[in-house]
Amino acid sequence: MKLLYFFLFFGFLLTACKNGDNNTNPDHSTAKIVESSSPSLGDNAWSVASEPELIFGSEEGDKNFQFYRVYSVKQLSNGNIVVSNSGTHELRFFDSNGNFIKSTGQNGRGPGDFGDFSSMRLHKFNDDSYLVNDNANNRGQLFNSNGELVSVHTIEKINNAGNPNITDVYTDKSILLVSSVGSGALRPGNPGEIIQNEFGYHRLLPDWTYDKMVYRIAARPRVVNEFRGTTNFPYIPLTADPLYITDAINGALFSAASEPSITRVDTAGIITHMYKWNLPRTKTDSIWDRYKQEYYLEPLSSTPDRKAQYEHMLSQDLPIPDYIPAISELKTDSEGNIWAKRFVLPWDETEVWDILSSCGEWLTTVDVPQSYTITEIGSDYLLGYTERNGFIEIVKIPLIKNA
Repeated sequence: MKLLYFFLFFGFLLTACKNGDNNTNPDHSTAKIVESSSPSLGDNAWSVASEPELIFGSEEGDKNFQFYRVYSVKQLSNGNIVVSNSGTHELRFFDSNGNFIKSTGQNGRGPGDFGDFSSMRLHKFNDDSYLVNDNANNRGQLFNSNGELVSVHTIEKINNAGNPNITDVYTDKSILLVSSVGSGALRPGNPGEIIQNEFGYHRLLPDWTYDKMVYRIAARPRVVNEFRGTTNFPYIPLTADPLYITDAINGALFSAASEPSITRVDTAGIITHMYKWNLPRTKTDSIWDRYKQEYYLEPLSSTPDRKAQYEHMLSQDLPIPDYIPAISELKTDSEGNIWAKRFVLPWDETEVWDILSSCGEWLTTVDVPQSYTITEIGSDYLLGYTERNGFIEIVKIPLIKNA
């Protein structure tokens, strides 16, 4: 009875959150703060299956099963799976059993083509279509679930901003873009100087006309590192990349990621909510020596010049944070829940994802193998890829909800 009461109450809470979105802060002067001290369902109330439901991909043989620079794997409304294989500028389609159906796309600038090094991330537009980021050509391309090109949309330059990039689609079909504030160029500086740029997040209306900047946030800081006549601009160690994604109730979520905190912003650029949850934090000095070796120096052991350059950077008096970042990725699932991945250290064997409701209540945690990259979260599955065997395999894993 208590469990039934919880789900009835939670269902009411979720509905109230969705229906009350426009009335949460009618004067828009303050944001509603949602804080959770512990997950309401308990830790690991959800889990991933020990064996995948589907896996396909190969190192040799049929080239349609050889993948390179995969950015998105999505399950379509008809049950088929589309893989954005950016390395060959293709969208590849497979049936629900992993059998190849067809591919579309090539390198180029024509309709349905994709430019060099486009990320080709797929964003759900509606049940029957999805938007593909063709950032190298400064545009987005809309395809239906049969892989047919529907429309092509050029993204115009934004004043006082670097090249804009599609990052997600709002539920009202408007578009969230990200760009640097200003040119985004790494300006020359003195050795040891800290470079701090900003990202701006802009909204395009559903007809692709420009609306406004809805939010801005500091980019990850860099340092001017000059060594033996060569200058590079590495990131300050253990600083966080800002995170951003649209949510299920026509808003966008942002996080500086240094703390377990998410800011929700509506389409007018008004901060409506702050979601906070009580994560265990790791002090930098407790892992610093090991982190320097395993993240920076050991991977560069075969390139002595690069290793020496980074040893020089690490020897400087850098503004390294007292705590490692709290989170490193944000996603939403098909039910509107928010997934936040805790920061992963090189020696961690699993990733821990914290699951929040669309209202920001901390629900539970899920452990995922570190070798697995999630690109889509359904109600009962995870879809993504792994490189455990030295090549990319597309993997679908059942998601088990025990509560």
